[in-house]
Formats: sequence, structure tokens, C-alpha cells
Amino acid sequence: MKLKLNKNQAGKIARKIGFDVPPIGLFKIPQIGKIFVIRRFDYHASNRWKRMEDFGQVLGYSSENKYTGTYNKIAKGIENYSDAALVDIVEFWKRLLFAFFIGNGDMHLKNWALLEQDDLRGRLSPCYDLLNTRLPLPKEQFELALPMDARQNST
Repeated sequence: MKLKLNKNQAGKIARKIGFDVPPIGLFKIPQIGKIFVIRRFDYHASNRWKRMEDFGQVLGYSSENKYTGTYNKIAKGIENYSDAALVDIVEFWKRLLFAFFIGNGDMHLKNWALLEQDDLRGRLSPCYDLLNTRLPLPKEQFELALPMDARQNST
């Protein structure tokens, strides 16, 4: 079976504007359709897994409640747990703005994470799950997956 790799445009744009994006793409598999793939970024060169916690875990929400938190709570979690809080908070807000502009209405708690670095310190993980949800879901109810200052839409 031959796999054809299609470029993920959102990831390509994010990388060009300076976001940390691992290699990603869409594969078209006969009889299945398109699948999103991402190279693992939580594996260390010395053959060990890096610790990574998504913000559902950081904030104490179960996986089923990944739409329960807020972006304000994620920012507070970064402030409390990142070893470079100010840098990571600025990066978080830039990424959220990017998600809004590309029409990604699915940036829930599990799409933001803290990742162990080589010196065992935690930082905001590379970007993942960058996609446009407006094209496949034109009737999507919210522009943002989570509230920010109690709002999920710009209007």
C-alpha cells in the first residue's frame, strides 16, 4: 500500500511564523480516508519518554471533561507550573490567536500541554492538533473550544 502525504497547511503556516511544530501531515489511506499524523516529540534521544501533561491533567479534569476549563485557567496553569512562565504565557496567547484566525474551534484542554525538557524542567509543549475545523464543520457553534473571559465567540 502506497501512502500519499498531503501537507497540513495550518502546521506549515505555524512553522513559518515561528511556532514550534513537529513534522505533521495528512495521509490518505485507501478504504479509510485521510488521517492526521504527527511525529512524537515526547521521546528523548537517550531512549526515554519525556514527561508530558496536558492541561486536562494539570487542571484536574478527566478526559471526558476536556471542554470544561477555560483559556484563562490554562494561562494560570502555565504561570504556576512552567519554568519559563512569562515566555510560555506569551507563546500560549499567540498560539490561541493563531488557532482563532485559522478557524480551529477545537483547541480544548488536551491540545495544550507542559513537556519535560532535557534539564527536567517543564515548558509549553510544541504545537499539535493544528487544523481548521470550520471547513469540515461549517455549523460549528463556537469559534473557540473553551471560554475566554466567559466568551467563546467574537460577536
